[in-house]
Amino acid sequence: MREYEAFWLANKLVDLDIALDGDEAFDGDGPMEDVWTDIFDGEPLYVYPRREWTASDRYNFFDLNAVESNAKTVAALLTEYRGQPVVITVVTDRDKTWFEFFDSMNRIEGNLQMLADLFFEPGGWIEPKTDWQSGQSFDYNDANRLEIDVDLLFRLITKAFDHLKYCGTFYAGEDGEIY
Repeated sequence: MREYEAFWLANKLVDLDIALDGDEAFDGDGPMEDVWTDIFDGEPLYVYPRREWTASDRYNFFDLNAVESNAKTVAALLTEYRGQPVVITVVTDRDKTWFEFFDSMNRIEGNLQMLADLFFEPGGWIEPKTDWQSGQSFDYNDANRLEIDVDLLFRLITKAFDHLKYCGTFYAGEDGEIY
């Protein structure tokens, strides 16, 4: 679990061979990218999102960095499989010394909507809020929306491309001999 004052790496990192048990601590003194570089030789492909925020939870800079890192991963997947560049602007170097708000929230949620528009809005999709203004409160419902939407996109895209069959491809008996 991500805790206030003790910023924890996510419980699971999805990178085929990489998984953490959640015991790696991060004190928030520098960008999360530095920790990812030290542990994983670069930014992980996907940080497993926390999808059940409550009113008593505290959302911190790492959580927003993770959402943006995941959106960047989704954009990279779409670029690879569409054959056309999918460019989004992300910020993943927040630390405990700064945290921007409404303009970044509009950008982040706009990125998620653009990614869905370029592919497909998955079932369970929660319409992004792209009209943030100064002074508006961010609560656990907003945190859940961000993390659920990026996770739904990632899961749908990876599942769709895992099952993609190319026209004209012979696909039968690959797991054994054909008699």
